[in-house]
Amino acid sequence: MADPRDKALQDYRKKLLEHKEIDGRLKEFIVKATNGPRYVVGCRRQLDKSKLKPGTRVALDMTTLTIMRYLPREVDPLVYNMSHEDPGNVSYSEIGGLSEQIRELREVIELPLTNPELFQRVGIIPPKGCLLYGPPGTGKTLLARAVASQLDCNFLKVVSSSIVDKYIGESARLIREMFNYARDHQPCIIFMDE
Repeated sequence: MADPRDKALQDYRKKLLEHKEIDGRLKEFIVKATNGPRYVVGCRRQLDKSKLKPGTRVALDMTTLTIMRYLPREVDPLVYNMSHEDPGNVSYSEIGGLSEQIRELREVIELPLTNPELFQRVGIIPPKGCLLYGPPGTGKTLLARAVASQLDCNFLKVVSSSIVDKYIGESARLIREMFNYARDHQPCIIFMDE
């Protein structure tokens, strides 16, 4: 006699496979155009239909109503300009007098990115950020650039005054887009300067 739990699992698996099969046979999608209306459109044969998920930006041929290709996520020009900040080729040996701060920074930022299994083995959640503080000219920006250069990761330099906006909700939207951009381009160091 079959266990009811096993039977329920088999039925569930069968339904999942049916849905996958139906999705594979779908030839039409609903797309919202930039000017407002929604269209039922087809897709080019060369495109992988499994990548078409709700919220995906696509290029649409309006004459044939066909999805031609996928588009990357839309990025605010301010965030895009932040991402083109080059950290340079700065090494820790070029920074003098901050050996203790360099050691702490490497433990907090570099170690979780290069060896996350050390933290998992001990059962600790690795830190995701740190706060560098001090008077101007003490090497905070240089330390952030050195970390980004050593890890060979993306570097977003954000000046706080460029985030503040007079319109309600604009600052929050910009911060959301900045973190979404960083999430899409992992690993990424976000350096927020005053």
